[in-house]
Amino acid sequence: MKTKITKRMASSITTTTSNPINKKYLEYCEDIKASFKQCTYYMKRKKKTCTRRVNDFNTHFCSLHTPEGLARERKKGEETRKVYNKLVDKTCEEYLKELVRMVLKHNSNVNNSNNSVTNDKQLLLETYYQYKKQFNNNNNNNHTKNNNNRSKRVSAPNRMVNPLSAFYNVPFDSTTNWDHIFPIEKRQIHIDVGCARGEFVFRLAEEDKFNNYYFIGCEIRKDLVIAANKKKVKRKMSNLHFIPGNFSNLIVDLHDSLKKYHLEIKSISIQFPDPWRRKKFQKRLIVQNKFIDTLAKELKPKTLVYFSSDVEQIFEHMYSEFSSNKYFHIKNTNDTSYQFHKIPTERTLVCEQTFRKIWHSVAIRSELEYV
Repeated sequence: MKTKITKRMASSITTTTSNPINKKYLEYCEDIKASFKQCTYYMKRKKKTCTRRVNDFNTHFCSLHTPEGLARERKKGEETRKVYNKLVDKTCEEYLKELVRMVLKHNSNVNNSNNSVTNDKQLLLETYYQYKKQFNNNNNNNHTKNNNNRSKRVSAPNRMVNPLSAFYNVPFDSTTNWDHIFPIEKRQIHIDVGCARGEFVFRLAEEDKFNNYYFIGCEIRKDLVIAANKKKVKRKMSNLHFIPGNFSNLIVDLHDSLKKYHLEIKSISIQFPDPWRRKKFQKRLIVQNKFIDTLAKELKPKTLVYFSSDVEQIFEHMYSEFSSNKYFHIKNTNDTSYQFHKIPTERTLVCEQTFRKIWHSVAIRSELEYV
């Protein structure tokens, strides 16, 4: 009786033996091993490699996944779709004609016509094509409108950018005239780091109880900053401004520029920073020793730095970095004069809907002189 050698059997037999019969058997297995060669085409939808047998030893692909085979399958798929579309169009046309008949019948009943419902084929077709044309126009208009107003939002991992990249190392514009940007005389500045589209900053600027503040939003993605500044001009708001770049690199030049115009940074908010979870990406987190030292050097005593996150690991990292620095001491948010934590950000609203916990605290610049 002839035993059928499977692929698993052929690949698993590796034991050496002195038995001549077994040796012959092993040699036979080695000879037929090549006949069990698998196709190496990776199927993305199934997330695995094709397990079909490769009959042609000159290629790595089975007959289905050779260039000719793939082209044949694509052509077959296109033909199948054409047949399916024709069937769908025919069915829809029949339903639409039936709908037109019902409309005509209803209109004739409403008009109390003594004549029977018209069976005029020409009238039926004209009414049908009129409805069809109107339906197609509405679809095209809706499609164009949706394309024009399509949201550019993407998932969080794809939205995150590398702050250490030279592309985002934009220097601060030292020629900025703050008297032109903030015409009314106010002294206190609040900076929101990583403001994205600036919705939180806009909410702050619209509150009457914060009239004594100017607001600056800093965002690393320049296109969002341009859009936010355009929105600011459109709303005719003169108490806020948006700047592009990595705040870690801007803080020194920004502070010096504000100081020239006698503007004082009163508070900073770092809310929901990008959660670089992988160990090799930890250096991309904004709150680092060097960044905190820069803040300690530039900020005046009693300046408040509010930080929050919905990722406990990230919040603990920020908390430990601030608490280990001698120029800052951490307090509960409600025990400080920080006023803006009750104004919700976009992320805060999402966390409330999904019952996700938010950790927050305030680091206060101590009275120690920086050395």
